[in-house]
Amino acid sequence: MIGVRVYAAPLPHGAVALLVTPTQQADLASVGWLVAAHPETMRIDVLAAPGASVDGPAVRTIVQRAASGATLGGGTIDTHRSVGPTGRWYATLVIWGWLLLLAAGQSLAQVAGGLWLAIGLQWTRGAYARTRAARQEPVAEWLGAALAAADVRLHEHAGMAQLAERLAEPAGEPPAERVGSDEAADTGALRRLAAGCAVAGAPELAPFYGALAAGQLPGGIWSYLPPMPVAMEAAPPVVEEATRASAEEDETAVATGSETAAREAQAA
Repeated sequence: MIGVRVYAAPLPHGAVALLVTPTQQADLASVGWLVAAHPETMRIDVLAAPGASVDGPAVRTIVQRAASGATLGGGTIDTHRSVGPTGRWYATLVIWGWLLLLAAGQSLAQVAGGLWLAIGLQWTRGAYARTRAARQEPVAEWLGAALAAADVRLHEHAGMAQLAERLAEPAGEPPAERVGSDEAADTGALRRLAAGCAVAGAPELAPFYGALAAGQLPGGIWSYLPPMPVAMEAAPPVVEEATRASAEEDETAVATGSETAAREAQAA
């Protein structure tokens, strides 16, 4: 059985973030090749603080999204990164190839070099990308099928417990400086979490908390789970008691009226 880890990272106000870090997502690509070569059952281990509760289908969906990005390049990591130079360097080579063709004259070497840089390099890169994508599709199918049937297990993690305790600690600033908006308080809490990740044994969560504190989009695949609603106690049946008392009063009034009518009939 192959195990895949997912963090249930604590957040302010009792919320939880299901997180697959970029490192874990890169590992999923290797797991995909392993599952495709040697089919094996999988298990998803959720590392959470004590008392945390997560939804199994939500965890499975997050891991499947991460696996899709790791195998087909649809996620945050670029598994189909082109071989060779990219960006400005690649554009410079293509332009240089066309300039060689224009200034080639009678030089066969310049014509060959210009054709390779202007046309051959693009065609080769495209052919390589198509071949690699064709090889990745079966891996994605095997990995997706294994994750769809994977068992989700919740494990209490000492590091997540330590982060949850750090989240519950007071900010440490004087009371006059702590007065402010909830957003500022949440930012301070996220910064404390980012600073405590290394001590908690989860240093790869520090960039996640740091990005949230800075108001940026964190890397990896993650999902926000709101805090679990608190069960409300049932209100006392005031309405039922009032209705019952009203019915008894009506019955008493009817009985009294009947007795009075009977007495008047006898007197007549």
